[in-house]
Amino acid sequence: MIPNPETRWLRLGALGWPYVVTAAGWGVVISAFHMPVGHFCMWTLLLTIAALALCSVHYAQRLAARFGPILGTLILALAVTVIEAGFIISVMAADAKTTQTLARDTVFSSLMLCCNGMIGLSLLVSTRREQIVKFDAFITGAAFATVATVATVATLSMVLPTFTSSTSGPQFNTAQLTFASCASVVLYVLHVVKSTGWLHEYVNAERRAASNAVPIRIAKRPNAVPAVLLLLSALVAITLAAQILAPSIESMVQNANLPISSVGVMIAIIVALPETLTAMRAAHAGEVQVSFNLALGSAMASLGLTIPVVAVAANFMQVRLTLGLGPKEMVFLVLTTVVGILTVVSGRASVLRGSLHTTICCAFVFMAFFP
Repeated sequence: MIPNPETRWLRLGALGWPYVVTAAGWGVVISAFHMPVGHFCMWTLLLTIAALALCSVHYAQRLAARFGPILGTLILALAVTVIEAGFIISVMAADAKTTQTLARDTVFSSLMLCCNGMIGLSLLVSTRREQIVKFDAFITGAAFATVATVATVATLSMVLPTFTSSTSGPQFNTAQLTFASCASVVLYVLHVVKSTGWLHEYVNAERRAASNAVPIRIAKRPNAVPAVLLLLSALVAITLAAQILAPSIESMVQNANLPISSVGVMIAIIVALPETLTAMRAAHAGEVQVSFNLALGSAMASLGLTIPVVAVAANFMQVRLTLGLGPKEMVFLVLTTVVGILTVVSGRASVLRGSLHTTICCAFVFMAFFP
């Protein structure tokens, strides 16, 4: 029997490191309020945000272990969405005029990292165990529907603004942005409801097969109240750290003569790091379906939830969001969609398929810093 990666993660968490890291993170954030943000403080805050993001994923997984695997992906996606949206809004609040494209850059970077980097690394890890990784009907059907939904929402939110004529530049007017945000939320909710049904059927099938084979000892479910409080504490600390760090990130990018889009890539990398580690851990344990759920679910949550949340915040801050993608990003979107569909429809994947996704991700990150 292959051990559950979430169980390993929870056993490691029993050592108490997430609680120590959360407390230390709060100490760093409180100290940063009373000192100037230099280079050392900036990198310390970046490491603190990454560590607190890992803790947030751990607490979300404890809640998933408490409420069952069906809600696990949703809880994790919502926690990561709060981190991503909080980071974007904090940077926009620091300099609203030069960060009109930040939401687009961050969300599209998250899409590339999830659908290419996370899936590619998971397939590379899985193919170390077996030369060919095979998917069953549950994984193929759910993943194909998710890829189609991600492509649709990405087109509605970030491709159409480039071709609308009601405003100058790749921007929506208020009515168009409202429609795109509502459509994204509706499609995300429908995706969650449908994928929950698929996952429920898959889990029941797995449980029936396991019960017919070997009796499984059911572990005691952890208490949900401490996990909720610790998760909220970590998310608040990340938001405060992002507010302190926002001006320094922009100045660092300007001093290094990097494009402003690189800020969105850096935010997406920090946000996607915990889920990437979790997906790779699941792939190493032989649970490719968990990796696919995390990667595609995170991409869908970033598109379906982050953009509407940031749109509402931008309305209050009187900021016009630039959501339209450029030609280079559209090429990456089409390439990601085609390769993603071929991966999930074929029902099997080799190291070559994982290398394709990883190469696309590396090419996107490289082009973002060196356009």
